[in-house]
This record gives sequence, structure tokens and C-alpha cells, in this order.
Amino acid sequence: MAFEGLSEKLGAVFKRLKSRGKLTEADVKEAMREVRLALLEADVNYKVVKDFVAKVSERAVGEEVLGSLTPGQQVIKIVNEELIALMGGKNEKATLIYRWVYIAAIFIGPYLTVSAVWTSADIFNGLMAFPNLVALILLSGIVSKETKDFLERLHNGHVGD
Repeated sequence: MAFEGLSEKLGAVFKRLKSRGKLTEADVKEAMREVRLALLEADVNYKVVKDFVAKVSERAVGEEVLGSLTPGQQVIKIVNEELIALMGGKNEKATLIYRWVYIAAIFIGPYLTVSAVWTSADIFNGLMAFPNLVALILLSGIVSKETKDFLERLHNGHVGD
């Protein structure tokens, strides 16, 4: 739900940018204000949003965008690149492994029964959940401690401190 709203809001910002023939610094500043609000409404950490908007603004206000033929598309490209970097960047090794598994599935798939395909899908879905389960187990002590601390502060009336 949060991602749908974020996608709609960012889409509206980019649509307005693309409709302009030439961007000014004020246009970029207004667009970055709307991007900041959209990210904050999607519960993205304030410091992350602040750093992200600063990086995008710095790149977007430079000659790279203001002098380009389609400045709105250039800003969208910059936002896309910064979002990819924010999420961990491009991982070439993981992409290569995924491609090989995908190609193998294409060649093996026609020779399997439907139940074998569904069984393998279930196995892979279970494998995707495994790192989350490990993290839950490893963080359970921390979560328990933080919950106890919060409840103690709540009981003492120091929640906002």
C-alpha cells in the first residue's frame, strides 16, 4: 500500500517535470520538495530522505540537467540512479547467478510435470523466507529488550523523552 502511494506521487512529480520544455532551478527545487514529502509519507527514514534529496538536487541543478534536451527525463534518470544506489547498488554477481538460474529453468521447465514445477516454486519461496527467519531469531533478544524498555518508559510516563 505504501509503495503504491509512493509510486503514484512520484509519477505525478515526474509527469509535471516532463511536461515542461525547460527546467529552472526553482522547478527542480519544487520537484525535490514533493519527492521529499512522498518519501516521508511512505515512512522512509528522515536522514535517508534528506541525504537522497540532497544528492539528487546537487546532480539535477548542475549543467547535466539544465542544459540537456529533455531535462525532465534527465531528472528522472538521476532519481532512478540514486534510488538504485540507495538500495545497495547494482550487484553484478547476483544478477549473473539469477540469469543462469532463469535460463536453466527455461530449458528444464518444458520437461517437468506441473506438480514438479509447483513443488520447485514452493521450495524457492521457502528459501527466500529463510534469511528472514534467521534474522528474526538473531534479533529476538534485541526486540525483547527494546520492548521491555519501551513498556517500562510507558509505565513511568517517559515515552516522549
